[in-house]
Amino acid sequence: MKKQNTKSNLKNVWLAVALIFIINLIVSGSLWAWQNSRLKSSERKLDDGNYKLAQRVAGTQKSFDERLQKIEDQLNPKAQSIEDEIKTEEIETNSKNIRLENGDVYYTNKQGIESKIAKAVNDSEDPTKNTTYIQAKISPNENFIILLSRGWEWTMTGVYDIASKKSYYANFSGFSEWLPDNRLKVTGECGMGSPCGIYESIDAKAPWVLKKVSDGSE
Repeated sequence: MKKQNTKSNLKNVWLAVALIFIINLIVSGSLWAWQNSRLKSSERKLDDGNYKLAQRVAGTQKSFDERLQKIEDQLNPKAQSIEDEIKTEEIETNSKNIRLENGDVYYTNKQGIESKIAKAVNDSEDPTKNTTYIQAKISPNENFIILLSRGWEWTMTGVYDIASKKSYYANFSGFSEWLPDNRLKVTGECGMGSPCGIYESIDAKAPWVLKKVSDGSE
């Protein structure tokens, strides 16, 4: 009888152990499934957050690119228009000692030495700084050279002093020519910031200093 009770108790113990093991498996499995679900959910949230952030960055970049393209579209026609105008402009010089090449001006002195007296500016990042020389004429007494340049919506008249090797901007700009007495005559363009009228040098010593002699309507 005692032996039967022992067997019965042992059986009950094994059943309890098996039940505990099964319950432990169920609980462990449930915990693993719950944790895995939370991890996947977190990953989805992280992926969603990264995706939304990437979308915002892409949207900002696209907006910036569109604004930049719009600015380029506005500037390029003006730059092209000026370039075309420069190409069709008659490049003038009245002396074999002066030559214009690629918008630069070169002068050969009486000793036969050539030097660059005016340099063009070609700034691809800021076309408003671009300058090309389109006219270079020496004065009758061969002391000065007119330097007419074309830039961003403007024309500038300058004078190069051969003796001092210095350049001076005239106080008025436009179509420029030498008078027989070595003074400068400038006809204003009447636009783009240039005044109307006809201007002449006060004297031949500093031909870049001009005064108005006529309103140009005569």
